[in-house]
Amino acid sequence: MITERDEINIRRTAEQKARAEGVAEGMAKGKAEGRAEGRAEGRAEGRDEGRKEGLFEVAKSLLASGMSVCDVSRHTGLSQAEIEALLG
Repeated sequence: MITERDEINIRRTAEQKARAEGVAEGMAKGKAEGRAEGRAEGRAEGRDEGRKEGLFEVAKSLLASGMSVCDVSRHTGLSQAEIEALLG
């Protein structure tokens, strides 16, 4: 029988795993896009833009998993305004 405490721990573990996977996926995607665009344009703006796009993907994933805007901001470094723009 699963107790309430067990259920809370299961949820917390799942949230942590989803967060870690989302961050890793977003960072990898952001790096790849940044490198590709940076090479094509020959400057650092491509990397920065790719990184930002990756962070937006991570933010979307974290929001979809139920994380608050404040927490998403803290974990991604994006401003709350940038995150709220993703919601609307």
